[in-house]
Amino acid sequence: MPPESGSKRSSSASQTVVVCPNELCHSELPAGRGRGYCAECGEAWTRCSKCGRAISTLWQFCPTDGIPAEAWSSSLYGASPKFADPEPRTIEIGEESWTAPVSYGGYLWTISTEGNVFRLSPANEVPVLVENLGKEFGRHPFTILRKKEGGRPLLVAVGTRRVALMDPAIHKPEDEPLCSRSLPREENFVLLDDSYSSVAVSNQQVAYLKRKRETQSDPTPESERKPGDLFLAVGTRRANNVELEDEFAVSSEKACGPFVLGQRICLYTDDQFLFLDGQRLQSYPLPRDFHPVIDPEGESPFDVWWGHPPYVVFPSGAYIPGELNGVACFQFVELIGSRPKFSDPKIPEGGAYRPTSDEGLVIASRGSLKHLWRTRLSDALQPERDTQIMAGPALLTDDFEVALCQGAAKGRQLRLYPGGRERADIDDEVTPIDLFLFPGYLTLTSRLENHLEVISWPLVSSA
Repeated sequence: MPPESGSKRSSSASQTVVVCPNELCHSELPAGRGRGYCAECGEAWTRCSKCGRAISTLWQFCPTDGIPAEAWSSSLYGASPKFADPEPRTIEIGEESWTAPVSYGGYLWTISTEGNVFRLSPANEVPVLVENLGKEFGRHPFTILRKKEGGRPLLVAVGTRRVALMDPAIHKPEDEPLCSRSLPREENFVLLDDSYSSVAVSNQQVAYLKRKRETQSDPTPESERKPGDLFLAVGTRRANNVELEDEFAVSSEKACGPFVLGQRICLYTDDQFLFLDGQRLQSYPLPRDFHPVIDPEGESPFDVWWGHPPYVVFPSGAYIPGELNGVACFQFVELIGSRPKFSDPKIPEGGAYRPTSDEGLVIASRGSLKHLWRTRLSDALQPERDTQIMAGPALLTDDFEVALCQGAAKGRQLRLYPGGRERADIDDEVTPIDLFLFPGYLTLTSRLENHLEVISWPLVSSA
């Protein structure tokens, strides 16, 4: 439970001093701010709208007066930011990672190959070990469901034999995670590991892909795999447990998903779009001559960032990358009633892409940033003459842009636009993955061999 003391009276003045909500810290926080990070422990905090005490961004209510905690905002302290310090903070967990971090509550969350769940603050170099789920969860997908009004967040991780459920907001290492009983049901099935896979949660259903296990008595080479070896497994949450109920055969050697669109569990193969409709797995053909990105080992005009599936999902629809008649493109798919609707793709030039706040994509390709919204493609940024925008992570906000660049005399840099004068060098040995914007911080996740490295720059407003 959150501590009861969130403020104290100063001995030198009759004013309330706001302190860190971390019960092991209680350091004094900056006066006049409504949210931020503790400089001592890195705790993300926001102010109660009624009493003004600092409460953790992971709490559901203010413990003083019961007011629901406000949603955590990722906006900066003003527009036109500058790097406050050219030397960033580097956060390492010291263990290998196969999945990309997830952002929630002002933190990054990740699971190592050892099955350790870590919480990373952009304001602190020391990662927090939240839980050890076991090695079976270390190389499989996980997700965090955002809390709804009056509800709790939920971390859902798929392991080799089980599904783990955990509340990341209140969980402590001495607590036991809520793990389902043995899954998948049949011993000759394994979780999918040769395609882009994820875990999807809709209402009380938890879905993931699995495949028949190869046995010594009857090994099946990949070249001889037959349709029917691949299944969509769907479990139901009951009393903090996930019970496997249905298995739906997928008539393809490879698939991508599942993901949730319009509260339906969806996936796609090389030529079909499928979604769960009650007790049936409905199938519709993808647009003619469109070939989606589906194989991690296959060639693609797009830079699918490490640890992520290639598709990007929003409440209104999903972007599926691929090729149309040999040309890079996206298909935007919506579920209209009980049928998928595909929009005619706008043809970008391949490259790296990331989601934007307006439910579009920012695409870094051939020296420029482009913005794709459904089928409309527009220029977002043209850099200086001596600068080449690289295929890598980028950000678009209402006030500024962030791009990975290669200058004529310099190596790789992150540059802030407009202007491009604010720059931060990127080590050539790391592989940039993704960019995150937190209040007062710009954070880059990167990969060094099989290790996750998080680089965080403090930002201030230039206004």
